[in-house]
Amino acid sequence: MIFGGRSQEDETVVAMLASAIRRDISFGVLRPDEKLKIEALRQSYGGSNHSMRETLRMLAAEGLVEATSQRGFRVTSATQEDLQDILMMRLETEKLGLSRALERGDVAW
Repeated sequence: MIFGGRSQEDETVVAMLASAIRRDISFGVLRPDEKLKIEALRQSYGGSNHSMRETLRMLAAEGLVEATSQRGFRVTSATQEDLQDILMMRLETEKLGLSRALERGDVAW
């Protein structure tokens, strides 16, 4: 394709970058409200300016990154509802884990 076509290689690079940034957002390496500067991201994750912008646009569509006109990108903040959801899931997981440990526990446990 002559105009505007993306190669499979471009899509693969964008997918790999998105996966790495998605992971770092999930684990708190990239913190809520942190400004995402393309050059700094390129130094950390690799890729070209074009692939990094495409990656950030994709993550913005997923809601992990916010795009602000003329201001760039930043990591999306967690809402109060998000934090309550996380707390509820953690409580349920811990309750299930304790329950299963008590059911399967023995003297050695």
